[in-house]
Amino acid sequence: MEGHSEEIKSMKKSNKLKLNKLPSILYKYRDFNIENHRLILNGEIFISGYSNLNDPFEGNLPFNQSSIKNHDKLCKELYCLYLRSINDKFDTEINNETNYIDFIKNYISKNLGVFCLSTKNDNILMWTHYANNQKGFVIGFDTNILIEKLGTTFDFVKYVNRINNDEVSKMKTITEIPFIKFKQWSYETEFRFVYEDKNKVNKPFSKSLIKSIKQIIFGLNMSEIDKNFIKHYCINNLPNIELYQVHLNKDKIKLDIIEIK
Repeated sequence: MEGHSEEIKSMKKSNKLKLNKLPSILYKYRDFNIENHRLILNGEIFISGYSNLNDPFEGNLPFNQSSIKNHDKLCKELYCLYLRSINDKFDTEINNETNYIDFIKNYISKNLGVFCLSTKNDNILMWTHYANNQKGFVIGFDTNILIEKLGTTFDFVKYVNRINNDEVSKMKTITEIPFIKFKQWSYETEFRFVYEDKNKVNKPFSKSLIKSIKQIIFGLNMSEIDKNFIKHYCINNLPNIELYQVHLNKDKIKLDIIEIK
């Protein structure tokens, strides 16, 4: 266990995160009616292409915003960032600065994959948007086990009003781009794992991740049939899982997450 602890500690340090700032559990909202979402119960997750996420500015940020001050300079900064990421070894010629945008967009689309989670399990909007209007469920993952098994760059998402040259110029690798989003999404309190590997983009990932599943939370409107299916599944596959049910708080506009005994 000592070697395992040192490995986790080293990875956290390399990602500039302190141990006491990492949440012990990270949450993924799922729609039980979608087969690919149910596969998460088997410990199988999906590494989404960065350009395919539901925010239309993901993968386009800041490339399609002509109103950005010093836009051409920013595009050059992005290209320099790409060069830093691959240690100045590249196989594509940039003939003029108008090609910077298309080149970076194409590279990101093919090579960046993201696994997105939240630090919260009681966000009303997320239950609505990502868990089929409370008919779905939420999986709670052990953070340290995820870090060990996924073995890639991770961090909290930083929410900003705009992307500027200074922020890009401070980045060391192109994998830092997905950790920046507009403030409109701040309610998601997102935590991400990012891959720079075209062989992992838009593909499932399952390497004993079932061991990282610690909690399952049933949505407010989840059917008894679906809940019973998960309960029976857990008896054979996740015997030590903690099961919770969402309830409406009687006094405040909030959700209560109550353990099922």
